[in-house]
Amino acid sequence: MTHLVLIRHGQTHTPQDAWFRGQVDVPLDEVGLAQAAATAQRVIKTWTPQAVYSSPLARARQTAELIAAPLGIAVRVHEGLTDINYGVWQGLRMHEVRARWFKTLMVWNTRPHHAVIPGGETLTAVQVRVLKALQEIITTHPHDTLVVVAHAVVNRLIMLRALGWNCERFWDLQQKNCSLCAVEIEDLSADTYHVALMNDVSHL
Repeated sequence: MTHLVLIRHGQTHTPQDAWFRGQVDVPLDEVGLAQAAATAQRVIKTWTPQAVYSSPLARARQTAELIAAPLGIAVRVHEGLTDINYGVWQGLRMHEVRARWFKTLMVWNTRPHHAVIPGGETLTAVQVRVLKALQEIITTHPHDTLVVVAHAVVNRLIMLRALGWNCERFWDLQQKNCSLCAVEIEDLSADTYHVALMNDVSHL
């Protein structure tokens, strides 16, 4: 059995108006660095990870590095854990997208599993990519405790599979900055998951 500790990255500097960050590579801000440090202490007190994996984006890597350093292990970057590609929306603020792609945005906000963002990835495509990456990681560590640091979209899609929910319920799951989810996985191919913790931020 693999024990997965799934973590969202810490806070980044963002505009007040929500924006579609996706694969735009931005670092943690001071709050995010403090969140990551507190998360590292929680991980050390609760688990003994044998490996720490991260999305290649800086905000996830910085979070993962702060967690991995006290453990004396190096962060392993996996491209399959990167955030969603928002296509032409990437880097735009919500009001800019609303003005140009109102109907598509409404679909994204209400039926995200049906949204087709111009030039971007669908939730189904992201989930296929992410679960393939997770399968590769678990195959390498079939009996270990692993930390995986990724993004809200990525983590939601993993947790949807763990809970046996479809992507229609994407917005039903919260993923706060540096939140923790803990999942025991007996057999990824057989969808044998046991969810022990979800969106826990008690350490912050």
